[in-house]
Amino acid sequence: MLLASTWGLLAGQAGLVSVGQQAFFGLGAYFALRLVDGGWTAYPALFAGAIGAAAVAWGLSFFVLRLKEGEFAIATWVVAEVIRILVMLDPMVQGETGTSLIALNAVEPELRRNIGFWMALGSLVFMLGVTAWLLRSAVGTATRAIGEDDEAAASLGVRVTPTRRWVLCSGRC
Repeated sequence: MLLASTWGLLAGQAGLVSVGQQAFFGLGAYFALRLVDGGWTAYPALFAGAIGAAAVAWGLSFFVLRLKEGEFAIATWVVAEVIRILVMLDPMVQGETGTSLIALNAVEPELRRNIGFWMALGSLVFMLGVTAWLLRSAVGTATRAIGEDDEAAASLGVRVTPTRRWVLCSGRC
């Protein structure tokens, strides 16, 4: 549901059809895995991994947002593949088979399920709240205008690229 809500925000509102959005979910998990390997506990590492994925999305947005329509979609696909290849080269990930966040085994299974459920539900409620707030704000009006016609929106004074960057990165966190 998180992926669907963020994709709806990107494609439905801002007109950004991203084929590689799933890469940022995986990148957040990879960052969490690396942080746990560096000594962090699992749950703070998951939160920090999400923030790290949003930071990478922010940096990449300066390149991919220069493209429009089909070029943007293909560029996000290529970015997702590059991220996948780079992560697979890390011996910790073990290539295509992947790895698990073993640090979660230290938590009792029932508690781990409950924490996982409440974290997922909290993330979904947070993202849906951000989306609802965004759609009712000036940014939401700007994204609807951009989704219809970005050149017309720019002629009306909408800051197209910063608005798209905000939407692109908020869907990654």
